[in-house]
Amino acid sequence: MLVVTACSSDPEVIASPSPSPSPSPSPSPSPSPVFGPISPLNGAVTVAETDLDHRAIGVKIDNHARARPQAGLDQADVIVEILVEGGLTRFLALFHSRAPDGVGPIRSGRPTDSTIAAALGAPLAISGAQGWVQNLIVSHGVNLIGHTSSTMYRMPGRPAPHNLFTDISRLHANADSRGLPDDPPQTWLPFGPLVSGAEPATSVSLTFGPTTAEWRWHSDGEWRRITDGQTHNAVNVDGDVERIVADTVLVLQMDTYTASPSGSGSSVPATDTTGSGPAWVFSDGKYATGTWSRAEITDPFELTTDDGQRLAVPPGRLWVELFPSSRTLVIDEPTG
Repeated sequence: MLVVTACSSDPEVIASPSPSPSPSPSPSPSPSPVFGPISPLNGAVTVAETDLDHRAIGVKIDNHARARPQAGLDQADVIVEILVEGGLTRFLALFHSRAPDGVGPIRSGRPTDSTIAAALGAPLAISGAQGWVQNLIVSHGVNLIGHTSSTMYRMPGRPAPHNLFTDISRLHANADSRGLPDDPPQTWLPFGPLVSGAEPATSVSLTFGPTTAEWRWHSDGEWRRITDGQTHNAVNVDGDVERIVADTVLVLQMDTYTASPSGSGSSVPATDTTGSGPAWVFSDGKYATGTWSRAEITDPFELTTDDGQRLAVPPGRLWVELFPSSRTLVIDEPTG
C-alpha cells in the first residue's frame, strides 16, 4: 500500500513597512468533527443529533427469492440471519439509531426470534405466527406487534405473502399507545478492534440448505453479500437499489432443534442461542476465531479467543449469522 504523507513547511513571513508590525491574524480554526452516542447494537459512533434514548424494535423480514430486494435492511443497526423451515432463512432486523420508511416484507415469527429480542428489550413486529409460537415469544418477555391497518400495509406490485411492509415510526407509535417500555437496549456484544494476529480472508460461504449466504471482501473496505449466487440488494421507498454490504460479519455456530407445541399446531425449526459454540469475526478483510457463550436469553453474548482473551467485534454495519452446528462454513484465504 502506498501511503502519501503531506509535508508542510513554515509559512512565508512578509515584513511590514511599519517599525512595529502588527501580528498576523490567527487562522480560523477548522470545525471539529461532532460525534454522537455509540450504538449499543453495532458499536458504531452515531451523528451528534441521533437520539438513542429509546427502545430498539425488531422486525421479522422475509428472505424468500420473491421477497428480494427487501426494504430497510441497509438501514438496520444489525441484521440476524436465522434458519427456518426447509433450509431457508429469514432475518431479524433490529432498528434503533434510524427509523426508515418502508421496511419489509414482513413474515411470521419463530421461537429463535425471541431469544435475541429478549436480550435487547425490543418489541418484535411479525405478520403473525402459530398460537403456541406467539405464546412462547411472549413468555420470553418479548412484546409482539402484529399486522393491523395502523402498523403494516400491503405493497402494490409485490406478490402475496411477500408484500407486507411497515414504517418504523408506525411501530413506535403502536408501542407508545400500548404503554410498552421505551428503555434503550443493553450492549449485547463485546465491541472493539479486531484482535491482533487475525488471518486474511477473501470470502466466507454459509450453506443453510437451499439458502446460501456468501460474504466477499471488496477493496472498497466492505463485505458484499451474495445470496443463492446472486447479488443481494436492498431497495428504499423511492425505488433506489443499494447493494447489501457489511463492515463486520459475526458467525455464531449453534445447535438447532425442532420446537414442538404441547397441544395443537405444527413443529418448527429453532436455534439454541444459549450455551456455547464456535465463533468467527470477519472484518477489514480478515477473520479471527473463538468461542461464544451466554447462560440466559436475556444475557449479552460473551466472545473469547482460543487462549481465553476477549474476542471483540469491530463496530459498524453488522450482520450476525446464526449458523447450524451441523453445517460447515467455508473460508477462502488469499493465494500466493
